[in-house]
Amino acid sequence: MYLAAPVINPNGESVQLIIGGMTADPADSPGPFGNYLTASNNKFDRITKSRDGQVVETQEWEFEAVTGEFINMTISFERGIGALRPARERLYCSNNSSAYCQLSKQQQMLDIMRNVTTKPEDRVKDFSFSAGGGIYAGIFDGNERVLSWDNILWVKQEIFEQ
Repeated sequence: MYLAAPVINPNGESVQLIIGGMTADPADSPGPFGNYLTASNNKFDRITKSRDGQVVETQEWEFEAVTGEFINMTISFERGIGALRPARERLYCSNNSSAYCQLSKQQQMLDIMRNVTTKPEDRVKDFSFSAGGGIYAGIFDGNERVLSWDNILWVKQEIFEQ
């Protein structure tokens, strides 16, 4: 799991700044961006129910580091039909080292379940999010506002170091 923020780099390019992350595997910490924490507690549960042609999925995500950082999310949503997005490139850069970036070339099938700007049919049944502790305490204060709830049905991705 990683935390990214959209920013404009000094060259005027729109990039995703990787400001942190957590991994269950200690061998993957600190990760390629130098800022992943090892999750001492990590959990992912998925339940899918089908009734009268409607498929509802519930996911629970929990990550917690020994240093106190945590991210928890629960979502229940009605599955929809995704739309094939055109292939695109996106640059991901480290907040620890401005010289390190990865170029991602990806194409995905995306199902937008709720969005505050485009206003598709709202298929999110329940949602909760909490994060904070340790170095994340300065990022999350409980007033976070989610802008889009997206289900990526599949992704084809190539990653290149810059």
